Amino acid sequence: MEIKNLNVLKKSIKEAQEKPTSYISVFSTYTRMIIFGAIIALIGIIVYLITITGLIHTQPEVTVPSVISKNYLDASRILQDAGLTWNVEEEYNKFDKFTVTKQEPQAGTVVKQGRTVILYVSAGRIKRSVSSTNEIKIKQTYVIRFDVPNTVDPGATITIKVTDARNITYTVLNASKYPGETFITNFVGYGPLTQKVYINDEIFKEVGLD
Repeated sequence: MEIKNLNVLKKSIKEAQEKPTSYISVFSTYTRMIIFGAIIALIGIIVYLITITGLIHTQPEVTVPSVISKNYLDASRILQDAGLTWNVEEEYNKFDKFTVTKQEPQAGTVVKQGRTVILYVSAGRIKRSVSSTNEIKIKQTYVIRFDVPNTVDPGATITIKVTDARNITYTVLNASKYPGETFITNFVGYGPLTQKVYINDEIFKEVGLD
């Protein structure tokens, strides 16, 4: 009887000694899983940051071209070919309508491809009010000239309209032209004049003639 009780006691002691070890083992396994997951997440973040940084640094650089004094349409094509985007700010000044008067950043600046260039485009010359007929110039002969840009599609319809000081509009040209052609004609009228050029019925340029 005493031997049996002794065996039971030994068994109980052994079980009591094994239980804490089992709890410690489970806790250690859970902790290792958390640490392992955290390491994997950290590695993923590092790889992501390296990839993004690499893309930023490998983005090609371009030199901003000069588009000052160019027509807005020509300027936009030049910037597009250079891999740049643009926004337009209009302002009235002494320059012909649709002429680029300023740009930011300046020509020659090295920027990342896709950078936005601010174009300051003339909205037209500040009109002078005619308070009396004495301010209207006498009837005279004006030379109307237009050089067809090389960017124009062959056979495009070029229309030139001239408005005199009496607000009367005349069409001096309405014909198909080709890139590089030059149109010159004389116009007799009361100045100052406003000359408008249309390409395929879209306004291309406006010029004041004194």
